[in-house]
Amino acid sequence: MTDCQHQPLAQTPHLAPALTAMILGIVVPVVFGFYARSLEYRSITALAADEAMIERDGKLAPVKNQGTALQQAALETDCLLPIYGSSELVLHAAYNRPFHATNLFRDQPTGFTVFPVGKAQTTCLIILQKLAAIGPTLEGRKVAVSLSHAWFSDRVMAWADGYAGNFSPLHAGELAFNTRLSLQLRQDAARRMLQYPETLANRPLLRFALENMADGSPLSLACYEAVLPLGIVHNAILRNADHWKVVYYLWKHPMRTSSPISPRSGQPLDWPKLHRQADALYRAHSNNNEFGLDNEQWDRKLRQELVRQKNIRSKESFLRTLQINQEWVDLELLLRELTELGARPLLLSMPLHGGWYDQLGITYAARSAYYQKLRETGARYHTPVVDFADHDADQSFCHDNMGHLAPSGLVYYSQVLDGFFHDKIPRQPELPAPAPVSSRGTGAGLPSRLAPGSRPPPSERFHEPSAATAIEDRASWTNPEPTLQGRKGKP
Repeated sequence: MTDCQHQPLAQTPHLAPALTAMILGIVVPVVFGFYARSLEYRSITALAADEAMIERDGKLAPVKNQGTALQQAALETDCLLPIYGSSELVLHAAYNRPFHATNLFRDQPTGFTVFPVGKAQTTCLIILQKLAAIGPTLEGRKVAVSLSHAWFSDRVMAWADGYAGNFSPLHAGELAFNTRLSLQLRQDAARRMLQYPETLANRPLLRFALENMADGSPLSLACYEAVLPLGIVHNAILRNADHWKVVYYLWKHPMRTSSPISPRSGQPLDWPKLHRQADALYRAHSNNNEFGLDNEQWDRKLRQELVRQKNIRSKESFLRTLQINQEWVDLELLLRELTELGARPLLLSMPLHGGWYDQLGITYAARSAYYQKLRETGARYHTPVVDFADHDADQSFCHDNMGHLAPSGLVYYSQVLDGFFHDKIPRQPELPAPAPVSSRGTGAGLPSRLAPGSRPPPSERFHEPSAATAIEDRASWTNPEPTLQGRKGKP
């Protein structure tokens, strides 16, 4: 009798270990997930204030840019303002260091600091995928998107190697299998993503989903629905792997798991003083050419680049590229996504370098087509735009022809971000009338820069004349789109 009672157990010797393994397979990931998220949220403010955030080749860059864990933690932290963009967000020159938003807002002098996400050639289609991966977190949250004019005017679509270098299987999968987004938006995004087939070559599930969505026939959509559960599971696996990468990084850098932030002062930054300091510092690094470009870059490549571009670029080619550029399609997709997810976005754009483009025969009348089209695109989606068009002739805003920010440009960017965080977006001035641009000291390019502390004419000024006037100007800032204030979510 006793032998009969124990016979079933004897016949299933592996049942107990199997059940134990199943329980551990469920419990361990859940416990680790709680631990990982706790560590990420505890560390995110310290990471945002760390200069590792803006190092181009640092170990933090791929963890931050290619994953979702840190981006989601930043969006759920009230004192952080995420800004998505490209190479203008990284540290290009040592003289930029004191004026980068990461350092200006490091101790949250006005109540927040920034969380920059992006690297070189992070274009709208890549940002679209990044934001899809953190979709639910975006509702009611402010997010700034920094655009480069070169994306829209220098080529017809993003370079394949640049897209591939920023491609994240996690982000792409989250867009492809994100049922919170409308099917029409996912289909339109899929058609664009399929134009970069090299990123899908070794990802059969993702490619199959995108191809069937893009096709749009009933049979194809049925095939997409059939693999949708597999895609959701695959995304969950990639998200867990992302948490492991973040935890491993924080274990290797324990000093970044506690915040170095000092108590908030609650005092506004002295913007006029910062503008004077930035201008004075950059003068010493931009005095060997008439365009106000960085000395080292001018000697190393920009002098020859100007000659090369004179032979291949013209006003007509600029306008033609601007008209047919696929980046406008991707920008519309991005704005549609932000609208569907209930985000509160701001579009920023570096101005074109007027003196450089004048030398190429691309007049201000042609350049203004970019500013105008960008403003019209933003207006269609009730999204405020700050394009700094009134700095088109400012030779100290960018340190090269591609729009990478000089110290003065960084201060202007930070000033707008400060206004955006506090619901006081600066008014966008009307596009100035075309005017000749003269060069420093020669009468043929850009106007000479003003001496530090002097007062520029109104068309070249951005809330920086004096402390009293700056306060008045700041008080007059308004949010150009009232509906942004009415959206649900955290303030």
